[in-house]
Amino acid sequence: MLARLSLLFFLLVAGCVSQPEQNTTISNPDATSPLVGAWVAEAFGGEIHERWEMDSHGVLLKQEGYFVADGDTSYSETVAIGAVGETTYLIAHPSTGGVLVWEQTDVSETGMTFENPNNENPSRIVYSFSGSGAFTRVLHGMEDGEEVVNELNFTAR
Repeated sequence: MLARLSLLFFLLVAGCVSQPEQNTTISNPDATSPLVGAWVAEAFGGEIHERWEMDSHGVLLKQEGYFVADGDTSYSETVAIGAVGETTYLIAHPSTGGVLVWEQTDVSETGMTFENPNNENPSRIVYSFSGSGAFTRVLHGMEDGEEVVNELNFTAR
């Protein structure tokens, strides 16, 4: 119940839904299962560390992550993937503040895509699963009027 309330609170704060339905189960839990585990990716001159796990109710996939460069953790973030009604959302709460929300626009056995055209960077997040022990997350966005694409290749740790 707490997981459902947390997800609904984040969605309401972000203004994504006005009247959420009672069903809050991930629309395709098999699509998110490749994320479960501990991961690391080299990026932006350092390393991103993440741990993904399903909550105890089987309702939300949760992630805690942080960025380390030169021995210093300069950024952290918690993420949840869950559904309201028939729509699945990715909700991020970065250490810099605020709540960011992307709606799932595509899902398959090999990946999933989340989009929020109102968020400049990233506006699209694409997960690709190539097999056990690895996944790729590509962040698409705009910075200073230019398209930016960052590919993060995660391996199990």
